[in-house]
Amino acid sequence: MKIAELPETDCLMGYTDEQVRNITKTEYAFFLEWMRGQTMAYCDGAIYDYDKQDYVISCGVEHGMIVYPRDIKAYLLNQGIDD
Repeated sequence: MKIAELPETDCLMGYTDEQVRNITKTEYAFFLEWMRGQTMAYCDGAIYDYDKQDYVISCGVEHGMIVYPRDIKAYLLNQGIDD
């Protein structure tokens, strides 16, 4: 997949596991190996609001594992991990 073909993220934090599978297709296992040890997010549908000092609904859906868009783009461009 090309960068210009990337879909919008389903989660406010980034790409869901289902989206990552669709983007990487047969390279999914290789992508996970490439991501080993890197920071990913976990979406439980809420985020912590430091001003309110409480959790607030973000997307309202528990997406689970989230991959940041910059990591998907780096993978597609054959670049190394940035963080």
